Amino acid sequence: MMKKPEKTILLLDDDKNLIRLLELILKTSHYHVIHATTVGAALKKVRLKNPDLIISDIQLEGESGFDFFWGLQKICPKRMIPFIFISAYPDQDKIQRAAVMEHGGNNVFFLVKLFSPETILKVIDVALGTRPREDLEQGMEDLIPHPVD
Repeated sequence: MMKKPEKTILLLDDDKNLIRLLELILKTSHYHVIHATTVGAALKKVRLKNPDLIISDIQLEGESGFDFFWGLQKICPKRMIPFIFISAYPDQDKIQRAAVMEHGGNNVFFLVKLFSPETILKVIDVALGTRPREDLEQGMEDLIPHPVD
């Protein structure tokens, strides 16, 4: 039996500790991982490595994950790379901006840091089309932020 090829995931975050943690989770799940800490570096890696999925922090030093998303749309307008936004600060504006991107025909997800390894792997499976989207509705407290009482 042939082994299925590894999917390549690009991580964009300026938190190197989070990159290391995600890299460990993803590599143990047989994903090939590349990473960047700036939007410019991430755009170069997209051109060179052609990732199957992107996980990007929203709030970066001097830039944002949204800047990266729109820059990516300019350099790869015909290729819709699945995108998972992550943020420790889930305000309504960020959630709405991610929702607008998804309704534009893109495969976009939003996760609140810190999420469990099971959650990120489930969202990755859905984003890559190996699991039905309906699976996200059960036990996904990390996916959609709840108001604080």
